Amino acid sequence: MNNNIKILPARPEDAKRFREIQKITWLQTYPNEELGITREDIDSKTNEMLTPERTEEIAEIIKNTDTSVSLVAKDGGEIVGFMGVDIPNRKIAAIFVLPEYQEQGIGRALLEKGLEQLGAGKISLNVVSYNQKAINFYKKLGFVENGPTSDDPVIFASGKVLPKIEMVKN
Repeated sequence: MNNNIKILPARPEDAKRFREIQKITWLQTYPNEELGITREDIDSKTNEMLTPERTEEIAEIIKNTDTSVSLVAKDGGEIVGFMGVDIPNRKIAAIFVLPEYQEQGIGRALLEKGLEQLGAGKISLNVVSYNQKAINFYKKLGFVENGPTSDDPVIFASGKVLPKIEMVKN
């Protein structure tokens, strides 16, 4: 991993950047011609996530360290990735790294820090079923596929649903 990258606790004021990174990575990863999921579907959904109200929801999650851990990957002063851990549910809630920073060990560093927070025992996460790059990443770190999940569905204005699978690590 680049020596300039630092993994740090997130701050509430980082919430808007979380959503911006999520939008960029979703647009890069989730359009799927076979399923009819378009860039317009992704753009519309991620624009909903960038509203001040939705951004404030993320800021509140970051503040509530009893139930969550949020981390950022910074290159100098710029946030280039983030992750969230749902402590009570022993779940990795999200990991997103800007496309130009992927495959540099940043996702691994974020995930390892998140796993430290959860300790031993079963840990789960959801991943888009056709995001083979992410599935392979999680498999390298000991996660196994556990089948489709309808947990926390992403439903686009078009009515299409982003298909997800659960992965677990014991």
